[in-house]
Amino acid sequence: MALPPRTHYTLHEVTARWGCNIADVAGWADAGRFRILTGIALVQCGTETVAGKVVLSPDGSAAVVPTVRHRSHRGVCPPHSDAG
Repeated sequence: MALPPRTHYTLHEVTARWGCNIADVAGWADAGRFRILTGIALVQCGTETVAGKVVLSPDGSAAVVPTVRHRSHRGVCPPHSDAG
């Protein structure tokens, strides 16, 4: 039985297939052409511990997507401000 088609590629695979560099891919993602999705290990976000998929957003932030496993199961960790 054949494997199903791939749905995700590493940045290095994309750059090799498209004949471009990582900065090009990052620029296209920043312009909203597609999403860059990555996984993170357990991290502390305020009082919540989160882990899972992170989407790098065109606005320069990284948002934890709703499929993330939360120990408290209360929702998505919002972006924080370093404004103090």
